[in-house]
Amino acid sequence: LACLLSALEGGVWGQDFNLLDQQKRFIGKLRVQRAGLPDETASCLVVGSAGPSLYCATAYHAIASKEWSGRSYAVTSIQIQVFGRPEAFPAFAISAFDGALDLGVVRTSAPNPLPDFARLATREPQAGVGIHIIGHPSAGPWSVWSGDVQNENANGGDVTHFVYSGRQPVMDGFSGGGVFEFRGGVLGLHSATSAQYGIGVKASHVLRELKSWQVPAN
Repeated sequence: LACLLSALEGGVWGQDFNLLDQQKRFIGKLRVQRAGLPDETASCLVVGSAGPSLYCATAYHAIASKEWSGRSYAVTSIQIQVFGRPEAFPAFAISAFDGALDLGVVRTSAPNPLPDFARLATREPQAGVGIHIIGHPSAGPWSVWSGDVQNENANGGDVTHFVYSGRQPVMDGFSGGGVFEFRGGVLGLHSATSAQYGIGVKASHVLRELKSWQVPAN
C-alpha cells in the first residue's frame, strides 16, 4: 500500500478531476453509533496497512464517548466505507489517542481488493493557500468544501493546528477529513468548526503521533 502520508520527491500534480478522484480514495466514511443517541457520520484518512488491517486517522471527538445532558454515551459500534465500494466494514478505535490534538485512529480488516492508492505529498500550511476538505455532510458522501488557509497556527500560539475559512462554515460530516492544498499535498485533518473558521491538525503532528503509537504510516 503506497500511503498518502509520505513525502513525494520531485514535482506536484495539477488540480484536476484525476487528482481529486485519487484523493477521495484516501477518505473513508465513518458511521459511529452510541446507544441512546442518533448515529453520526464522520470522515477519516487512510494512513497505512499491516497484514490484513487498514488504519485510518480521524478526529478523536468523532469516535469518543459523548457527554449529553449530564450522561455519558459510549460508542457501541463503528463502520467504515471506502471510496468506490458500496459495503461498510466493522472498524475499531485503537487504544491510543490524543484528546488535546483531537487525533484518534480506527482499524478495520482491509477490503479486498484495496482501492488503488497513489502517492501524495504532505505539506506545511501557508497563509493564503487554497485548500479543500473531503468529507460526508448531509449534502452527500465524498463532498468537497473549499477555502483558504488564514493562519499557519491556531490561537494562543498553538503550533499543532492551523486555521482556514471559506464562503460557508465547514459542515458536520467533515470531521476527520483530509485537508488538501490545490497543488495536491495534504496539510492535515479537519478537527473543529466555528461560525468564522475551521481548525485542522497539521499532517506533521499526525505523523509524529502515529509513529509514537506504532501505527503503520506506510
